[in-house]
Amino acid sequence: MIKFSSLELEDLVKSDIPFNDLTTELMEVKAKAKLCLIARGEIVLSSLDTVSQICKARELEFYSDFKNSMEVKSGTQVLSVIGDFSELHAIYKTIQNLLEYACGIATSANMVVKIVKEASPDCEVLVTRKVFPFAKKLCLKAALEGGAKVHRLGLSDSVLFFENHTNAYKSLDEFLSDISKFKKRLCERKIIVEASDLEFAKAALKAGSDGVQCDKMSVDEVKRVVEFKNTNFTDAIILAAGGINESNAAQYAKTGINAIVTSAVYKGVADLGARIEIL
Repeated sequence: MIKFSSLELEDLVKSDIPFNDLTTELMEVKAKAKLCLIARGEIVLSSLDTVSQICKARELEFYSDFKNSMEVKSGTQVLSVIGDFSELHAIYKTIQNLLEYACGIATSANMVVKIVKEASPDCEVLVTRKVFPFAKKLCLKAALEGGAKVHRLGLSDSVLFFENHTNAYKSLDEFLSDISKFKKRLCERKIIVEASDLEFAKAALKAGSDGVQCDKMSVDEVKRVVEFKNTNFTDAIILAAGGINESNAAQYAKTGINAIVTSAVYKGVADLGARIEIL
């Protein structure tokens, strides 16, 4: 489970209220109030624990009947927060924004996962590191809570050769001949090569790569890569990437690949209504 530190969350709140709340202070209201957030559509919940952390730091009471990864219907009250009127105004837009983005990603991820698992139960949905700038932690947390898994956290955790890497060689054959050397140097890591056509995918597998990421290949081409792998390299991994989303994920999943790699879940926001009332 991905968690945020108290310092990270305090910085998030301070980005919206770096000094004081001019509007609320003008009112001079001293009262206890209640904030409610209500789903305006069917969504998958994410980051409720994060909101609870923010509230606790501000001495606000957080209440919710739900947990991360649960699905709720339109009109459902997702949470309520009770406390000082001014303190509620200091954090309410921050937590609304946080939840709308997190739940939006979780909902999109969950949709793709359901589609893929129905088509091929053994196929995984892996999300990329192509996240919103400065928001990797939230994006990955939300995708995980939507049921997806992570493709790569960054450049330091896995080996994946793209065309931009192979272009550094005089020929593809020269690159392929180095794969055995790469495997010796990083014996604990899998060596994955991205291929944009069937012939290079076959060549990469023959050269000893642990797997191939099929980039923007047609469903038929990917199916042929899988067939070649199943016949000759049963332990190899086949991934499909590039333009895969909820509209075509099932087709790719049915080819027999190990996983779909997608950035499509990082789009849109959940619609949450916010209401503050004096108690």
